[in-house]
Amino acid sequence: MSSTMTPPPNALSIAGSDPSGGAGIQADIAVFTRLGVHAMAIPVALTVQNSGGVRRAEALAPEWLREQLAALLADMPPAATKTGMLGSRATVEALADALAKTPLRNLVVDPIRRASSGADLLPDDAFELLAKRLFPHALLITPNRVEAEQLWGHPVPTAREAARCAADLLQTGVRAVLLTGGHLDDRGYIVDTLADAEGITTWRHPRHPGPTPHGTGCALAAAITAHLAHGLPLRESVRRALVYMLEAIRSATTPGHGRPYLGDGSRTRSDNPTNDFAEGH
Repeated sequence: MSSTMTPPPNALSIAGSDPSGGAGIQADIAVFTRLGVHAMAIPVALTVQNSGGVRRAEALAPEWLREQLAALLADMPPAATKTGMLGSRATVEALADALAKTPLRNLVVDPIRRASSGADLLPDDAFELLAKRLFPHALLITPNRVEAEQLWGHPVPTAREAARCAADLLQTGVRAVLLTGGHLDDRGYIVDTLADAEGITTWRHPRHPGPTPHGTGCALAAAITAHLAHGLPLRESVRRALVYMLEAIRSATTPGHGRPYLGDGSRTRSDNPTNDFAEGH
């Protein structure tokens, strides 16, 4: 007998695998589950890594992505999707071809170029192709400073340049840009900058002391995706995801000998941010 309970919305991650659980599809599944969506994931790359960093990465054959995405769309289509590490030009092409035939709702593209440990996760030509072919399908892109500089072609040292960069990237046809502030030079504070059709919005909060946890970019994009899957508007999804990340960083633990790993950010109600969280326009 089938259940009469309403199922949670589906959210999909298309990304690389992190066997250590700190980033990639493993981290996305954890965030999706904590935020009350049904977690689905298509791995497109394998890595050898631990809390010290990435030692090896290898992209899977794009046929796996094509076949698994088709299977999900035919049976349980996602209400929102995020992409993370794609690993190869062939994977980018396969996903772009699939999107041209069947667009995905509420697509969040995290344009991952390198691991936080410095390992290359996508060749330069594939990164350029990602911008050209995937960005037009995205509701939101979430570059960090390094990725934004490569996309913009200019340095992005502070929040002031981040706002200019995000606004300029919007003129290329991207629907919305969230330039994450963790790598900016602003002392003592992190400023995340959103550019969309309504203008520029910034969120400012004190920088957490100590080393930055592993997987922050993955978790932020996943949290935004989860809120979009629940039907929230883009700006509210971003705001709630940023509040989630504040608590996830504060509750980070150190399971290995390297960087900390994020904790459960859902312990703080995302509609009731702390006094440290300031929004500006």
